[in-house]
Amino acid sequence: MQSLIFQREVLSNIIPSCNPSLIQTHDWMTGLIPPLVSKNIKTLHTVHNTHSFYSTLEDLENAGLSVKTEKFYKDVPWGNIVDFQMSGIYGSDHIALVSENWLEELIEGKGINGSPKDFCQNVRKKALDGKARGILNAPDPSYMPEIDKSLAVNFSNDNNMCLAKLENKIKFQNTFDLNVDSSSALIVWNNRLDDYQKGVQHLDNALAELMRLHHNLQIAIVADGPYKEKLQSKISKINEEYNGRVVLHPFSDYMERFGYGAADGLLNCSKFAPCEMVQLKGPKYGVIPIVRGIGGLVDSVFHINGNEGNGIVFNDYDSNAIIWGVNNFMEIFNNKPRFKETQKRIKKYADKNFSVEAMARRCINYYEYILDRNITE
Repeated sequence: MQSLIFQREVLSNIIPSCNPSLIQTHDWMTGLIPPLVSKNIKTLHTVHNTHSFYSTLEDLENAGLSVKTEKFYKDVPWGNIVDFQMSGIYGSDHIALVSENWLEELIEGKGINGSPKDFCQNVRKKALDGKARGILNAPDPSYMPEIDKSLAVNFSNDNNMCLAKLENKIKFQNTFDLNVDSSSALIVWNNRLDDYQKGVQHLDNALAELMRLHHNLQIAIVADGPYKEKLQSKISKINEEYNGRVVLHPFSDYMERFGYGAADGLLNCSKFAPCEMVQLKGPKYGVIPIVRGIGGLVDSVFHINGNEGNGIVFNDYDSNAIIWGVNNFMEIFNNKPRFKETQKRIKKYADKNFSVEAMARRCINYYEYILDRNITE
C-alpha cells in the first residue's frame, strides 16, 4: 500500500510541479509510474532484479491511481492482476539493467535460470527494439577506506595501505575469535546464506578441503539466511580440527565494512546475478574478489593474468570451482611483492570505475540518447 500511495503522489503532485522531460524509475516500487505518465514525458525504467509485486485493478483504483491505460502488464498465471515490475518494463519508453552482461544473458536466453520467462521475453523485446541498455551499478560513496568509520585504521592507496590493512586484520581477528595471525590470508563471504541463488552449499562442501590445503587461510562468513544453521554445524565440526580459522557472524553494515578493511580476498559463487555488489565494494579496500563469472560479475571482475586483471574468475557452480578459485588466490597471496602490487592495482581500478560518478556519466549518456539532445550544457 505504501508503494501505491508513493506512486500516486509522484504522479499527482511531483511530476506536474516539475514538468520533466524524462523520468527514471527503479524496480517494482515505481513500476506503475511509466504506464501512467503523459505521452509527452519520456520514461526510463531501471531494473535491479526480477522481484515484483501484484495488485488488482480495484486496489489501484482505491489507492487513487488511474486504471485507464493499456500499458499495465496483466499477463500473470493467477488472473487479471497487475504486475508492477513488468508494467514498468512494458509501459516505459526505455529500460536499463544494472549490468551489460545480465542484459546480454537475457537477450541470448541464458538468463532464464532464476528469471521468470515473461520477464526475459519482455526485456529481450525491448532490447531488440533498441530500447534497453546495461549500466553497471555502483556502491554508496561511503564505501571508502579513507573515510569509513567502521575501520580500526583508515587508509588510502599509498604506502600506508598494506600496514593499515594488517592492523585492521588483527583487530578483526580479535573481534571474531579467529587466530590472531597477521600472516594468514583472510577471505570474507558477505553473501546471503541462500542455497538457491548464492551457492553457499558449495562453500559448505569446500571448507574442510580448503583448510586442509592452506594452513595459513582463514575464512570469515558475515551473513544470514536459511542455510545458516546447517553451515554453523559444519563450521563447528571443522573447528574441532582447525580451531580459530573459520567463523560465522550475523550480517551487519558495520561488520561487512570492517571485513573489507581487514580482508585480503572475498568470495562469491552466485548461480545467477543481475549485478552483485560485494565485488564493487571490496576492491575499493584492496580486497581481491574470487567470483563466479556470471551476470554483472563478468562486467566488473577480470581474471588476473600477470600484471592485468582485478580478481579470480571461475565458471562452474560447484565446490571444486570455489577450491580452484581460492587456490589461485592463495598463489598470489603467498607471493608478497605480487600480492601488494595487486592490492594497489585493484583499488585504483575500483576507485575509478566503481563510482557513482562513473555510473552517472553512463546514465547521462543514455538520457541524451533517449531525448536526442545534449543535456549537460
